[in-house]
Amino acid sequence: MRHAEREEQAQFEHANEVRTEHGGAPFANPRNAAAGTLRAKERAYTVPMTFFAYGLLPLPGTSAEHAEALRSLAHGELMDRAATLGVNTPATTAVSGLTVDTVEEVLARVEHIAGLRAELPFGIDGIVVKADLAADQAAAGSGTRAPRWAIAFKLPAVEKITRLLDVEWNVGRTGIIAPRAVLEPVDIDGSTVTYATLLPSGSAALRG
Repeated sequence: MRHAEREEQAQFEHANEVRTEHGGAPFANPRNAAAGTLRAKERAYTVPMTFFAYGLLPLPGTSAEHAEALRSLAHGELMDRAATLGVNTPATTAVSGLTVDTVEEVLARVEHIAGLRAELPFGIDGIVVKADLAADQAAAGSGTRAPRWAIAFKLPAVEKITRLLDVEWNVGRTGIIAPRAVLEPVDIDGSTVTYATLLPSGSAALRG
């Protein structure tokens, strides 16, 4: 499967067609399109999105017995149950969940998924490693923003070469001059980048 044929990209391109037909500006990238669509309340159009479940939680009002049964299941068992209910999960992809016992096996799986990155029908920027057993998850606990029993391996940023067309010099409200590079548009993992904020260190922050 070529990168251009990814399901995510096809959905994104269709979403932009629908959005521009209704007078809106194109979405910058699939992530923004999904976030904007989920927040929209009175939009005259809809766009297709593929949903993947990564966990199961009891709804408010669920019986204590059923809620406790869900919380006692291992993560792999929860994903199997979600799949039997007809919910889309990573099990249907080339990067399905895998339960392993050693750090070496974890690292091998991370390397394997990273090698498949360009061929997946959706974009990824990392791999999440989770404690499988409910008891281990409970022992690790959760912080204010994320569970301590899940660790993300971030993949290297996708890099592309393009041409510098111009440099714009903008003066902020405080009088600080902020140079901005104007680039020949380049696609980076589904986002079209046309500008880059030039930083003092010589690096650049890219913008669509």
